[in-house]
Formats: sequence, structure tokens, C-alpha cells
Amino acid sequence: MTRITDIYKKKSAPVLSFEIFPPKTEDGLHALYKTLQKVNPKETGVDYISVTYGAGGGSNHKRTKEIAEYIERNCGITALHNLTGINQTPSSLKDNLEKISVAGIENIFTLRGDTPTKDYVNEYYPFAKDLIKEIKKDGRFDIGAAIYPEGHVDNPMTGISVTGVKEKVISGTEFLISQLFFDNGVFYNMQEALKENYIKVPVSAGILPIISRAQVERITYNDWFIFTGTLGKDCS
Repeated sequence: MTRITDIYKKKSAPVLSFEIFPPKTEDGLHALYKTLQKVNPKETGVDYISVTYGAGGGSNHKRTKEIAEYIERNCGITALHNLTGINQTPSSLKDNLEKISVAGIENIFTLRGDTPTKDYVNEYYPFAKDLIKEIKKDGRFDIGAAIYPEGHVDNPMTGISVTGVKEKVISGTEFLISQLFFDNGVFYNMQEALKENYIKVPVSAGILPIISRAQVERITYNDWFIFTGTLGKDCS
């Protein structure tokens, strides 16, 4: 299937993506597949579909590969397999990358992941950049990473960390997708900051339709990277 960097290079119109959260039950999984067939994302102009990974390295991540593989083989759409560094070891990462590659998936979205406890120490991949370096060495995947226009949840008052973004790009990140934001000006300012610092990888805006106040509170109070659609915009 198509590598996401090629989509950004070849498409003149904005790049559109959806994100899927793996259902917890078999019934939910079958309902998801039926919905994908009904919606037919390829015909509606979707360029790729991102599939999230279990928070904190949870067991639900096993369905990430299954769903991403289904999307590639049955929907004719490029899949973006999310992968976190939480509870990941060099051995488990090697195994995961092999399984992802065998499934025909060529795009990985990297995240540090939610720390399961306050005193948790990630020995091997404490930051997303560390995970990115290892995946880059493998050489089989396009690598995406998160960018936070309003600042990371662990340190939100500082705004975007240009240094952090640079480290991800140097480590091997080829495209970025933003955390949701509530002020368009913040996103535009972020783009200007990237341009001023010669960071030219494609950046997409993370968008989450607001359904209810409870939904927004739940999303913003937890370290979840959540979006249901992205509009690609190269900041070069």
C-alpha cells in the first residue's frame, strides 16, 4: 500500500485521514468492519486511516494490527499503525515491527504513550524520539509523530516545544499530526514557529468534532492523542 510521505508529496489538495479506536469486544469489531464497508472511505476521499494503540501499552493494542491489516486488504486505504514506547522492550519492538511488516503495513505513528503509574520508568524508550530512532533503524516504515500546538499534557503552559519537534525529526520522523486544539491561532502560530526553525515535514491538524461537554472534558483531562480527521498542510 502507499506510504504516507508519498501521499503528501503527490496530492495537491489537503490530505484527509480518519482515526479508529479498536473496539473491546468481538461484536464491536464486526460492527466496525460493517461500518467501514458501508462508509467506503476510499470513495469518500479518505487518504489514510490511523488505528490507535492501547493506552499505557494495554492489551487492546493486539487489535491494532488486525484492524490496520483489514483496512489495507479490504478497504483499499493506507493504514497508519499507532505504536507506543510504554512497556516496550527491544525484543518486543522487534517482534511487533516484524508482525506489522508481514501484515503489509508500511506506516507507523509513534507515541511515548500514557504512563501506567506515576513512578513508572520506561527503561528503553522514555520518549517518542527514542522509539522513532529504533524504528528508523529498521528501515521498513514511514514514521509519523505527534505535535502539540498548545503544549504537551505534562507541561502544557510552555506551548509548542520546537526543540522537542526537532529531536523527533532528527530521529527519523517524516510527518507530524497535531493534538487537538481549541484556537486556530495557536495552530497557525505553531506553523510559523516550525517554518522559522526550518522544520519542513508535512503537518496535519488534528480535529475532533464536539459531541458533548463530557466528551471534551474526558479528552482534555487525559493524555490521549485523539482526532477523527486531519487536513494535511505542508509548512515548508
